[in-house]
Amino acid sequence: MSLSYWRHPDKAKWREEYGFSDELDKVLDAAFAHISNGRGVPTTHVDAANMVHPFIKRRMSAHQRMHAYLALTTGNCAAERYMVASYWLDRTARLAFHLRELDPLVELLLVRADINRQSSNVVFASEDTQMSLDLLNQTADPHAPLVARQRLQALSQQAIYQAYAGRYEDLERAFEDSYAAMARIPSADLAHVQKSIANLNWAHAVYYRLAREPLKALSYALEAGLVYQRPAISNTAVRMQCLIVEIIFDWIEERAADTSATDADNAVFMKLAAQHLRAAEKAARTLKDHDTPGQWVTTLARSRYQRLKHSAGDRTSALYDVLNAAREMGDEVVVGQALMELGAESQLKGDKSAAYAAYRGAFAAFGESQAKALQNVAKRKLEPLSVGSVVQGTDGD
Repeated sequence: MSLSYWRHPDKAKWREEYGFSDELDKVLDAAFAHISNGRGVPTTHVDAANMVHPFIKRRMSAHQRMHAYLALTTGNCAAERYMVASYWLDRTARLAFHLRELDPLVELLLVRADINRQSSNVVFASEDTQMSLDLLNQTADPHAPLVARQRLQALSQQAIYQAYAGRYEDLERAFEDSYAAMARIPSADLAHVQKSIANLNWAHAVYYRLAREPLKALSYALEAGLVYQRPAISNTAVRMQCLIVEIIFDWIEERAADTSATDADNAVFMKLAAQHLRAAEKAARTLKDHDTPGQWVTTLARSRYQRLKHSAGDRTSALYDVLNAAREMGDEVVVGQALMELGAESQLKGDKSAAYAAYRGAFAAFGESQAKALQNVAKRKLEPLSVGSVVQGTDGD
């Protein structure tokens, strides 16, 4: 999240407000400096929330309260307490609206989009970014450098959401608008929008993966992965590394039917996949209690890696653990991904009926999620199993 507005509050204006607290001013200074110095590490947001929370019922100015609520929003978001985070976010947004503060409203909507993304609610996330864009269009100077950067951030995030949702016309528009916004940013400011550029590469990677062009997808994913690794570990870094691994595995599996493919070629790509899988697992361990879905996706990636390496051992117990936990949290995307792995395990054992049932379940789970484009991945597995006597009457899905 950007939070550029919150790092540079106009304290001179605050001191004129009723209820201004010198004590809270020092607390907010320390809390937001801690976040800034931590460069986005989730635990710094949790620490900042803990610093502010004891003072939340004290008297303070309206602007101070808005910032205190924001610290509680981002802290609870980092701790994966999304319902609590949404509560504080709504209170922050109401204050920002009351104070006629446009910039914080824009950034709050982007924070809410991030909360929705964590729960795989990419359609809701897209709606949040669209609302932030609508607000930016109301600014007095829509081409000012800060506004241009915020606009690019919102558009690039929206591109990711549209790619997963399978809204390809909207995705194309998001790409066009993003590159138009980038052209308005001075060259000296391009260093401030590296993550927005990485977002666009992520969206391209998802699009080309689902279009069955894994090498193109991989080139974009690797570019994005370089940015998301710095300067701090984040849940986005975990997802990006796992996406790189999944794209590599897609390519290896597609090459299985290619008689010109060699074991040596596959070995090179398996080595690359192992490198990025280790990076994802290391990042997930670092985040630990602050990214449960990250633990899930790395477990699924490790299972697929072991299967392609022909490693012995039963992987289904771990897969069912992920499946049940994701179902409990209502994350249909991870439910679908776990079922895909269970289907592959059944197929490896020669149980085509069980494999088909798992892939059907994955197709249904992706359909019930907001990332409907992932149904294409399940459909590829279903098609060869639909022929013959394994299952009857499967057309129409």
